[in-house]
Amino acid sequence: GCPHASLEEISRLLPLLGKGSKPFWICTSRRVKEEARRSGLGKRVEEAGGRMVADTCAVVSPLEKLGFKTVGVDSAKAAHYLPSLCRVEVVFSPPGELLGR
Repeated sequence: GCPHASLEEISRLLPLLGKGSKPFWICTSRRVKEEARRSGLGKRVEEAGGRMVADTCAVVSPLEKLGFKTVGVDSAKAAHYLPSLCRVEVVFSPPGELLGR
């Protein structure tokens, strides 16, 4: 979600998620996060180990301070900036491949 994930993108992820998936974040807008909550998508994301984060991007988050060493992203922007700004290794792949790793 850098740029922010749309409700449609979040919906397309759900079939790829299983309970107890690796932890993952979906960065989105406050409006989309609220729509996902109302529709039940937010709960399904959380049940699969996900967290929806609103109005921010991984590029400006304290990933290294949170203990992350490697981050999987589907954004070329995030893949470019994360190593230097957050000091993490990056795996750049489509969401389906990232969630299957």
